[in-house]
Amino acid sequence: MNTPKREIGPATLQKLGEWAMTRNKSLFTASFDMGLSQKLTGRGYDSLTRFTHWLGEIQRLAEREPVAAVRDLIHGIDYDPGCTKPRRAPKRRKCV
Repeated sequence: MNTPKREIGPATLQKLGEWAMTRNKSLFTASFDMGLSQKLTGRGYDSLTRFTHWLGEIQRLAEREPVAAVRDLIHGIDYDPGCTKPRRAPKRRKCV
């Protein structure tokens, strides 16, 4: 969730998790609860709100234009395929 840096720290996630658990909701669903703003405040709440609203937009776009949604998601997470190590093909054994 925090790559790239989204400023959603462990304390924010802990409080969100507790909130969601007491209400028997997923983290995503609980993040939209009005009362959550009483438990989370400041930068943590603002960062979480930005992230969940962005994810909600991706979800709505996926219903209409799935390819565009995937493209936006990849762009939004700053995915760089060049940063992954290429797999090496297994060595072939020689038959003797």
